[in-house]
Amino acid sequence: MKQLSGMEHIVASLKKRNMSDSSIEESLLYATPRHYAKREILTSTAANDPNFYFIEQGVTRSYSIIDGHEVTSWFSMEGDITFSSRSFYGVREGYETKTVQVLEPSLIYALPIAWLEELYTRNLEVANWSRCLHQEAHIGSVHRLISLLYHSAFYFYFRYYSNTRSRILRAVAPSTSPSSPK
Repeated sequence: MKQLSGMEHIVASLKKRNMSDSSIEESLLYATPRHYAKREILTSTAANDPNFYFIEQGVTRSYSIIDGHEVTSWFSMEGDITFSSRSFYGVREGYETKTVQVLEPSLIYALPIAWLEELYTRNLEVANWSRCLHQEAHIGSVHRLISLLYHSAFYFYFRYYSNTRSRILRAVAPSTSPSSPK
């Protein structure tokens, strides 16, 4: 594949979902590399963000402010995506407000949402990739919500993020700690 050097984690993630080389190249045509420092805010629902993000190197955390406390809902790392829900899905009554914070020095590629939306209309592979990705995220969110109802946040984070627990602990300590309804 041409022009995709330095995007190995992203390309591998797309290939895992059976996307062809030509669709990967087309999808990432307008991806722009950006470097972020630890604790920098990548995106937030407080402002309209025209980009969808692919993480090549680093870790991000998505959180909401609930009753004055940061409540972490998701971690993303190499090969994963992240975005502002409000910008991607549109403003919806009652939909979550979320901030995405970079937890360690990171290389993240920004891709215009408008470009992805255009691809969805003419590239079935890209449209199916997005559908599957969002479906998996929804199912994962439901599993985590159910888990939080029955287990402590500590148990929850270490069960769902066991492969990267030391990285996450280093990145978030001591600025934040997991919260749960218990």
